[in-house]
Amino acid sequence: MASYVSLNKKRYIPDLAELQACCTRNYVSLDRLLLGLGNETSLVFGHDGEQKVTLTVVELARYTTTIEISQNKALGPSYIKPSMEVRMYHDARMAEVLSSQQISGVRARYDYPNSRMHQRDEKIQINRFLAEWLSFCFEHGIKPTNVFNNSLS
Repeated sequence: MASYVSLNKKRYIPDLAELQACCTRNYVSLDRLLLGLGNETSLVFGHDGEQKVTLTVVELARYTTTIEISQNKALGPSYIKPSMEVRMYHDARMAEVLSSQQISGVRARYDYPNSRMHQRDEKIQINRFLAEWLSFCFEHGIKPTNVFNNSLS
């Protein structure tokens, strides 16, 4: 029996409105979390004896702030410890994931299959994950526990 691959697959077209809405929600959530930061550069969220979420400002500019977000757990492999770098655009009021789990330079669209096995909509999936992660923090009452003052160099 002969098999064939259809060449008529529709090319994935990113939903820009959905991506912008997701990035706007992420900005509002991060802005809410970072209100307590003040002049400090790191904030730790979590309950005692449980996993902690750390937000660290890695770059501060006039119109943007780049932060690193990581979930720290004493035990377990690194692949279940989410980490990402997010840039907040203050003029546009949007926050976009720049890298996640050591994957950076994520494009809005990938052909599939591809050499790195990214999903066709990898960019929106990573930004949705950030939205869900931040929502989880708020829904479960995760509040700041420690603030560290590290100077930005």
